[in-house]
Amino acid sequence: MKLYKTLFAITIIASAISSCQNEEAEPIMQSTQGKVMLTCSDIAAYVDGGTRATLTDFGGYTFTLKGTDSKGQAVSSQIAFQKDGDTYSTIIPAGEYTITADNSQAAKSGLGCPYYQGTSATFTLTPGGSVSVSISMGKPHNSQITLSQDPSFTALYDLIGVEIHDETSRNITLNAQTTTGYVMVPSSKQITYTIKAEAKAGSHVTDLPTSGINKTITIQPGHSYTISLTAQSISDMMIEIGDGEHGGEFDARPY
Repeated sequence: MKLYKTLFAITIIASAISSCQNEEAEPIMQSTQGKVMLTCSDIAAYVDGGTRATLTDFGGYTFTLKGTDSKGQAVSSQIAFQKDGDTYSTIIPAGEYTITADNSQAAKSGLGCPYYQGTSATFTLTPGGSVSVSISMGKPHNSQITLSQDPSFTALYDLIGVEIHDETSRNITLNAQTTTGYVMVPSSKQITYTIKAEAKAGSHVTDLPTSGINKTITIQPGHSYTISLTAQSISDMMIEIGDGEHGGEFDARPY
């Protein structure tokens, strides 16, 4: 018991030290500066049941400040906001500006995420003053793709995956574990996807080609789409074989 108490005390002390080290000091505002508090409004979900971005957390966003400072000098630079509870704020030189928020880099990484971009109205920040700035994000600028696998397909095929290719040469793969991804919308509004799967042993279906089945889908910004995999029997191609079983050819039909 004594050893347990000692270890517990050490753990508490170590946690306290770590907590103190992670705290960031509040920036000191100079006489020529002011404070900006950020809010974002008008955040739309994807049409057809997509996912609304959670903008109580601006992780992954880049903020660009543009305008003129109090000396009339042009300003165009990236700025960072500090989080305090649910509030985001920053200290910048007094002046007249707009702020643009953009998370395109995060939206293009890995499976992506809802991509939003918006610019505030022009605001004036006085020396020593503070201002609340709202950025209207509107609808997402990319598309959400979800994979749906019907039991008629999963009963016959294994190792199922759909590779999606967008105009930026970025590929994402959807499968049973990862069913949703996000793609940037090309100027052609069309993306290509490749269905890959292996026939299960004893399922009596035709193997998919090793290279997969290539399809295209037309997408629009701010919309969600579902690629549904089903297997439909082609009854007139069923043939009886020696042991009395029926071998069938099935058509992998993505919608």
